[in-house]
Amino acid sequence: MGHAYDFLANTTDGVFAVDRQQRIVLWNHGATTILGHEPAEVLGRKCYRLLRGRDAGGCTICRPDCELICAARRHECVPNSDVRAPTKEGQDVWLNVSTVVVPGRNSSLSALVHLFHEANRKHEVEDVVEHLASSLAQLAVADPPAPAVNEAEEEDGQEPDLTPREREVLGLLAAGLSTTAIAKRLCISPRTVSNHAQSVLEKLGVHSRLEAVTYSIKNGLI
Repeated sequence: MGHAYDFLANTTDGVFAVDRQQRIVLWNHGATTILGHEPAEVLGRKCYRLLRGRDAGGCTICRPDCELICAARRHECVPNSDVRAPTKEGQDVWLNVSTVVVPGRNSSLSALVHLFHEANRKHEVEDVVEHLASSLAQLAVADPPAPAVNEAEEEDGQEPDLTPREREVLGLLAAGLSTTAIAKRLCISPRTVSNHAQSVLEKLGVHSRLEAVTYSIKNGLI
């Protein structure tokens, strides 16, 4: 990759590139620092056999003819994503990955360059929230305390007027899914998920997603 390699080799972010056959053709020092593999150990190998990346739901992302390589071959925009991948020592790390398509002389795909950095802190927080939501939901089912009184319902005796999409989001929150995971499941943006979740909080008269899940289980909304 000529002079471009000099620039990529010196960045602190991890960088690796694959050719059309998904063979690793570039691996910089940042990639070694984050994942532990030396260039001599990875060059020429299939990327999916090395990285074995998974999404927040545990589904395998890195595989033959993955979505990224197929989108690049079709000259489509390749979005950035969060991927969980094992290091050389076998410890999983979360990576935020951006992708750059390098075209060949005839405009066909020549290489796919992945730039990544660790994103563990964000997902550690999400994992804690998911665990708390799941634990609280199980506790509420096993021994439900007296439900909090929603002032709006006390006045008219009607349950909150949640839309079908809001009920979907609420149900997935109760299942312990994160905003990102819900967005992927429903094929909507994380921002839209957050908007639906906020609307649910307002309609239920609660202040957090955990309260919303507990309230909904107690009152048979999900």
